[in-house]
Amino acid sequence: MRGIIESKLDFLLKGDIVEDVEWFQQEMPISSLGDLALGYVFGMLSAYSIGILGFLTNKSVSKKDAEEIETMVKRRLPEIMEKINRELNR
Repeated sequence: MRGIIESKLDFLLKGDIVEDVEWFQQEMPISSLGDLALGYVFGMLSAYSIGILGFLTNKSVSKKDAEEIETMVKRRLPEIMEKINRELNR
């Protein structure tokens, strides 16, 4: 399962994160496009992970599983922020 989640994060990091959320800034005033992009990545990965884990195990995701997903994302936060900052500074 960890490999599936890590591969999804790799996939998200290959795409254009900021481009995916820029439209939102035109609709609603936000103070930080970078923070929005970070929340987007975290939300996408969390939703994907919880969904796929629930589907494969045919049961609700436990608190322990949710914490493990969060830990995986936290470990890669520097890489995620670096990617977002590169996109913002293009």
